[in-house]
Formats: sequence, structure tokens, C-alpha cells
Amino acid sequence: MSDDPMAVTDEELTAYLDGVLSEKDYARVAAAVAAEPALQGRLDALRLPGGLMSAAYDLSAMGAPQMPAALQEKMAQAQLIQSDAAMPPVAGVAPVVPPVHAANTNTAPRLLWPVALAASFALGMVAMSIMRPAEPEQVAAAKPGWVATVASYQSLYTTETLSGSPQDPAASQAILARAETELGVDLSGALNIEGLTFKRVQLLAIDGAPLIQMAYLDAQGQPFAFCLTMRDAEDRGNKTGMSWDLATSSWIEDGVGYVLVGGQDTDRVGEIAARFQSVI
Repeated sequence: MSDDPMAVTDEELTAYLDGVLSEKDYARVAAAVAAEPALQGRLDALRLPGGLMSAAYDLSAMGAPQMPAALQEKMAQAQLIQSDAAMPPVAGVAPVVPPVHAANTNTAPRLLWPVALAASFALGMVAMSIMRPAEPEQVAAAKPGWVATVASYQSLYTTETLSGSPQDPAASQAILARAETELGVDLSGALNIEGLTFKRVQLLAIDGAPLIQMAYLDAQGQPFAFCLTMRDAEDRGNKTGMSWDLATSSWIEDGVGYVLVGGQDTDRVGEIAARFQSVI
């Protein structure tokens, strides 16, 4: 260390706070802190922000088990020692010098290990809270509805996605026949909807059940999708809304959910949905 009492580095201030300085160096730093207000400010800036640390490791907010009483006692002792170490010496009173551990350079100071152990305990609780399997009701609450799922997929479509030639009629008929077999719905009338040009049909899945998606372009080249899948829910009438910045119109009939998605005009999509309802 430097012979200049005022030439104190941040490393030395940190060691002073940690209580790992020799008796001579501790006394020199303590005297410098007492004589120089700016040095006292640097020392304050290096203190552990206890309030912030407490908030970051608030175990009660995690629903974690209480920290063992023995560990709480060690923490309190460590905080008391650190507080005493940071106080400048009073004139006429010998400074309190924490134990020196310079001989063991591979071991953390005894002042710090309770803090480190408590931090490890808190981090373990954080990891447990992250990896803990979610409750079934939490999964259900976080899962998007079927209309939102369809809309999210449709939001990826652009005019170019469907600008090619229409699907081979034989391929379309094969999928529509499967839809009638599995869902009990005849979709042949959905191939010709006023205001839309049919482009293709494909078989997807949602919640482990088959989902039929029929894709269209309107006169402005805007993509639309008409989808249906089995739903374990009561019948309900047509309901329009917005999802993923797309207009939607959906209804449930005889255990089958239907949704038309496309554009941003909910009135228009509702009108087109009524055309689908009239032909299926």
C-alpha cells in the first residue's frame, strides 16, 4: 500500500469494508476516511446497498420457506461487524480491527461467508420458483383461446403467400372429404364465397384436434382464412372482434367452432362470415 495516507484506492476501501486489511493498513485507511470527507463519500458509495439487496432476495414474495434461524443469526452478526468496521475511529479510542485472514488467500473472509451463504439460499429459492411446474389453472389462464391461436397464424399471411395458382381441385376435395368425415361438415359450398377467391385448403391441428383451414384472397389481395375445429363448448352465435390486429368472426354450432379471420374491418368480416354460415 502507498505511504501517502490520502492515497487510498477503491480496492483498499473495499478491503477495509470487508475487514481483511492488516492492523496497520486498517488504521491508516480509517484515519484517512476520518480526515477527508471526499474519501468518506467514496466509502459510502462502495457499501452494499442493503435495501436493494433485500428487495431482490425477498423470499416471502417467492413463497419460499423461511431462512433457517441459525443463518439469520450469522447474517445479523456479519452486518454488525461490517457496520463497526466502516465507522471512523474516535479520537482517543483505538479502532476496532476485524480479524486478519491474509494467510488464507483462497478462502473468502469470515465476514462475507454468511452473506454469500444467504445469497446462495435466496438464489436457490429463485431457481426453485422458476422451475416449479405451473398449476393447471395457471396454464389454462396463460393459454390463448382457439380464435386467438388461429388469428396469430393468419397474421403471418401476406398477399404473396397466396398469390400463386389455386390448389389442385383433387387435393382440395380430398381434404374437404376428410373434414366431412371427422367433423361432420360439408364444406363444398365454401369453395365459392361472394367477395373471396378460394386458393387452398389444408389440414392443421389445435389442442390435439384436427383444424381445417380454407385460405382466400379478396379483390384487394387481402388474405382471409376460414377455419373450423371441434370445440367442447355450448353453441353460440356469431361474435366479432379483433385479435392480432385482424378482424375475427366466430361461432360454435353442434360442437364445431368456426372462425373467419382477415382484414381490420369487423363489420365486413361479420358480413362475409354470414355468407359462410348460409352455405354450410
